[in-house]
Amino acid sequence: MMLHSFSPAPIFTQFYNDPLPVIGVALLEKWNRDYVLRLLISLKLATQHSSTTEAHELITKLLNFLPNDKPSKYGPVDRSILTNKTVILKIICDLLAIPANKNIDTDLGNAFYQDVLVTILIYNEHQFQNTGIGKVKQNLAHADIWKIGFMQNLNAENEGTYRRIGGIKQLLYLQFLKSEFGDAYEEFEKGVVEYTGFPSMQDIILLFVNLVVEYDRVVKRSVPLVVIGPTDNSYSLLHKLELVVDASSGSIRAEVPQLVTAPFLKLMDNKIYLLGTSDFDLITTKSWDFYLVKNKLFQKVLPKVGDIHALKGEWGKKYYESFLGLKILKSLEKNGIRVLESDDKNLPDATIIVNEKDVYVIEMKSNAMDHKVTSAQDISGFRRFIDDKFATGSKGVPQLNRNIEFLSKNADTAYGLKKPTKKLRVFPVIIYTEPHLTKQAVNDYINTVAPTISAELANCFHSVEKVTLIPMDFFLDNIGLLQKDRHVLRNLIRKYHLFVSRTKDSYAKTNRHFDYFAAMVSFESWSVGKDGMYREDQMVVFDTLRKIFELK
Repeated sequence: MMLHSFSPAPIFTQFYNDPLPVIGVALLEKWNRDYVLRLLISLKLATQHSSTTEAHELITKLLNFLPNDKPSKYGPVDRSILTNKTVILKIICDLLAIPANKNIDTDLGNAFYQDVLVTILIYNEHQFQNTGIGKVKQNLAHADIWKIGFMQNLNAENEGTYRRIGGIKQLLYLQFLKSEFGDAYEEFEKGVVEYTGFPSMQDIILLFVNLVVEYDRVVKRSVPLVVIGPTDNSYSLLHKLELVVDASSGSIRAEVPQLVTAPFLKLMDNKIYLLGTSDFDLITTKSWDFYLVKNKLFQKVLPKVGDIHALKGEWGKKYYESFLGLKILKSLEKNGIRVLESDDKNLPDATIIVNEKDVYVIEMKSNAMDHKVTSAQDISGFRRFIDDKFATGSKGVPQLNRNIEFLSKNADTAYGLKKPTKKLRVFPVIIYTEPHLTKQAVNDYINTVAPTISAELANCFHSVEKVTLIPMDFFLDNIGLLQKDRHVLRNLIRKYHLFVSRTKDSYAKTNRHFDYFAAMVSFESWSVGKDGMYREDQMVVFDTLRKIFELK
């Protein structure tokens, strides 16, 4: 028996016997373009809300227009899922590319909603293409999981990242710039505020925080919209920050990545509409750096940095590794816990030694993936990025293997460890900043294809755990809990790999695809809620980070 191919949302051929239409917005061209765009923007906000809670009223309303006389060929439809943000943004882009219909007919009855729904079903089917998943006898591979991940979202950012620690990360970046630029910081800030029109750098942070508050206020409405008019103070500021896609004059060419990094759409009423907050973390980190470089706002303090690639090279070691990573890890130091840092090629970037027995061998990686890989759903490009930077190149896992071999021979002289190496438990860890590495199947893929240490080397120690990929944000968000319990990280890593191993064994016995999907979970996703991870009060998190980084 064969099951239907996996689809995370309703598709056209589930309900219609007609051939799948060519992708496009033909059904929507007869309606006032701004009316359609406002509904799609509301659906985008509702989809973001539904991804974290129950189905939104607007999504339920639209799904009720599914033809009752044509039930799904594949059984009951999940009435909580309509589509995802990528599909909605693709429809918006295609609408923006055609001449604007200014029809002022406001009688938006059932036909209007049905046309919008059918268009979404068509785009869903083209977006969620046949992966082959769902066939009972098929053996799944890592690439199958990535294919689903790319179909689901343009990138790996999620709303919770900014909501919990986004504002704090912006403050930490300001603190880093102050320490890095010293006396020149004042001149740098003056240049930025004069160029953008903001009273201060802190006001830029407040802009995004206040937009999240406003989103929370309106999102539960039947038709949620965050509207910014020309008289609003933030109206001109958003333009100056290059976060607005202007469609007020008619048709324009827009791409999905553009609407991700500039999530404000200006319509023909001259008002700005927020497309969502789920990518605010991306916008306030990577995109913010790009903006500063592009507009030469770093030029006076960093004259040698002429493009974003040069800045990434500059900040990789200074900001991500030394300022963020090492400071957050150093905060774990107390009686019985040592944190070592090193630039020696034989030693890892950082080593945490707990009770002179548990040794965390840590490499920090700030490599960023080209956004074109995800927008093109380029599975081969994604694999190459992982291979080159983390799995089979000279860095990443091979580097950790060399560090572990050096540890086996120099535990006393290099690490000051007095216990025999046979009593040491080793935990190799890669701390990363690229959000796409949190996708399912990345950690397991790396442990599958990367070179492993020899059995002889492994036998030098009490145990050597598999490599664990952990995002930098995990440490920022949970550092207070890690400080309270010296064993919690060890226990989480062990339990994670035990879960993955057991679930993969279950898949090998039953060939249930559910087990394979579950086994491919990232450490970050698996850890949510475990031992309180990501559950600490936000003000407590802020206060802990304030003390560590000496924020004023």
